[in-house]
Amino acid sequence: MEDTSKENPSKEVDAAIKSLKNQIVDEREKILSIKCKYTEKLDEKNEIEKLIRACINDLKEELWDIKTELRYTQVKDPTEVEKRFKENIKEIIDKEKKLTLLYDKMFHIKAVPAKAVDN
Repeated sequence: MEDTSKENPSKEVDAAIKSLKNQIVDEREKILSIKCKYTEKLDEKNEIEKLIRACINDLKEELWDIKTELRYTQVKDPTEVEKRFKENIKEIIDKEKKLTLLYDKMFHIKAVPAKAVDN
């Protein structure tokens, strides 16, 4: 018969303890690895957000320039002004669509359906 007292634990108990300790070490290494990958992804996400914010700011500046130009346009030939005005309006609409798309994709903003607002 095998002695299983505290002074002389069995080989099975020693093996189980050693196995559990090894599993703990492995799990700690996995957790550390996952934390590092998570941090890398957060850094990557932050860099992408900075880039998108810069793009958004560039679009805002372009829109501001177009609107300012429209505001201070000299009236020489009414048809030319009307033509430029239409071109600028199309350009503004296009840039605002891009801006809205960037905001929606970046910040996951979803419009509330009209039916949900009515209820």
